Amino acid sequence: MQASPIRIAHPNTVPSNKHETTFWLRGRCRKDIIRLQFPLTLALATTIHKVQGLTLEQIVNMKGGKFNAGQAYVAFSRVKSIEGLHILNFNVSSIVKSDAGDEKMERLKNNLLPSLPQLQCVSLCSNHTTKSLPNVRSINSKLDDIIGDSNIECIVTKLQLPNPSLI
Repeated sequence: MQASPIRIAHPNTVPSNKHETTFWLRGRCRKDIIRLQFPLTLALATTIHKVQGLTLEQIVNMKGGKFNAGQAYVAFSRVKSIEGLHILNFNVSSIVKSDAGDEKMERLKNNLLPSLPQLQCVSLCSNHTTKSLPNVRSINSKLDDIIGDSNIECIVTKLQLPNPSLI
């Protein structure tokens, strides 16, 4: 990632572009009005919780101190590209991971689901419909056929979990 000349000359700044919006004014005087503005949001009013679920062009994170578990991921993953992420005053020790998350990942690794059953397709009418029966072992090896056959509308499966507590 290459920094912009402005960012190199002024490392503690964040570049921002003007945003142009055109409005049509109704009434006696009908004309287009163009508004130029910097699309800024007051940083103190936007917490990590408030941006959860948003997708943003640029983020400036100036947080000091520690993040709660998972907060760094939420904060840093809201931006569309790495070029739009600006982290000031970063300290790697401020990132905290969740022990409960580690335990969950370990449990999932140790209790992997078995391979799915073999795919069986029965053609009901050669130019209309294909029915897929609930037997989809090695479905990955059949994906090209499934994707290439636009007649398949759905695949129904039934899988008995060896350990229902995995859900």
